[in-house]
Amino acid sequence: MNDENGDFRIIAIAKSAWISLHEKTGLPWWATLVTGAFVIRAATFPLCWYGQYHADKLSSLAPELNRVRSYVSRSPGTSLQKIRTFRRLRQELLKRSDSSSLKVIPYGKLAHVPLFVTAAASVRRLTFQKYPGFESEGISWFQDLTAPDPWYILPMLNSAILIANTENSLKAAESPSSNSSKQSLQDIVATSLRDPRVVDWCKIILQGVTILVFPLVSHLPSGVVFFWTVNSLLNSLQQFLLIGRGRRYIGLQERTELFAQSKGLADSLFRDIDSSVEDARLQLSRVQKFIMEYSKEPLLYKVEEFLRNERRLKRLTLPLVAEIRKDETTGKNYIAIVMESSGEKQGSDKT
Repeated sequence: MNDENGDFRIIAIAKSAWISLHEKTGLPWWATLVTGAFVIRAATFPLCWYGQYHADKLSSLAPELNRVRSYVSRSPGTSLQKIRTFRRLRQELLKRSDSSSLKVIPYGKLAHVPLFVTAAASVRRLTFQKYPGFESEGISWFQDLTAPDPWYILPMLNSAILIANTENSLKAAESPSSNSSKQSLQDIVATSLRDPRVVDWCKIILQGVTILVFPLVSHLPSGVVFFWTVNSLLNSLQQFLLIGRGRRYIGLQERTELFAQSKGLADSLFRDIDSSVEDARLQLSRVQKFIMEYSKEPLLYKVEEFLRNERRLKRLTLPLVAEIRKDETTGKNYIAIVMESSGEKQGSDKT
């Protein structure tokens, strides 16, 4: 839907927001653009902090996940069974660390990009329409916000900041990679992004794109380029706070502290697994001994009563059920103890 000026409705709403901010604050247009960029960045910053917090926690689990992967690779079973086991243990490890793959989704960037694009597009429309004040409420050498920067200072400054931000982001992604041959797609992508060769190629591509679009940016109205430059500066500040030395000022822990906190989670998980396996063996052993007492005839109701009593006393947690089966070889009936969910035979006594 378009408004009377031919703008999309969302652009028209953004233009109204800019005009309202300008009129209510009484600021010149250059200061209004700075204020708007700050408001957009501040609104999405909590989501960026949330994503970075959980990304750091997930990153600190890398050594523990490698230990789980090694543990599963040494366990018996087919490749498919090992993959399923690793996924279950990985999920349990993430649960114990209060982390999740869903929590590291860059919600902040996903929210900021459409807001920034809409705001920039609305500023562009205001400059093309020469809204009152845009031709005279600039600053320093670019008083006319509707005209391109005559000295190309803003486009060059913006390009330099974008290149620096790209450098810092890719440098923060570099860390020792895993040598494991059994990796999920997410692990492979993360490892690739930590490969120095991939990082170098990313730098070349992103910085090359920034240089290639410079001629286009230099011909945009200075109001648009100024808003973009302010946003890039705020992004640099955000990087300093989230992945730089400013982390401690906003409550983000150092990565060495997170690694120390995560250390031992795999050992705790292995102990619980061993304890669960031993407990299951004891439960099956008690059931087996009871069935041995009825070796002359299959008294199914006796076994069922025993299982109910064991559950009531909380000595049986496995989903076991008893049923009578016939031996194909001897033709005799026997009591079989099977898992209720899968029907897999766990133990039996023939009569």
